[in-house]
Amino acid sequence: MLSARSQPKPPTSMATSFASPGWLGVAALAGFATGASGCAPRIEIEGAYFPAWLLSALMGGLLTASLRALLVARELDAYIQPAALAYPAIFFACTMGLWLGLFSG
Repeated sequence: MLSARSQPKPPTSMATSFASPGWLGVAALAGFATGASGCAPRIEIEGAYFPAWLLSALMGGLLTASLRALLVARELDAYIQPAALAYPAIFFACTMGLWLGLFSG
């Protein structure tokens, strides 16, 4: 009697592995992201163009860090639980709020 280990696996071709539904979804997402990136608002700083979301993320990080410093100074940081989830959520909220407030139109 043959065991499952002794039976050789059928060879897989590159065509069948790249045509799987997972690869098609990744390819569709990459195509959408490439097409959608051309309509992002850009900011000119010293002659170089930066996407608006990058500036919003930088300002959101600074705002989150200053908020945390304020909470630590007033000894309220211990009430933010779990901090590993709360501070990224605060960062995301600050970033999206700044992006919508400054660059939405």
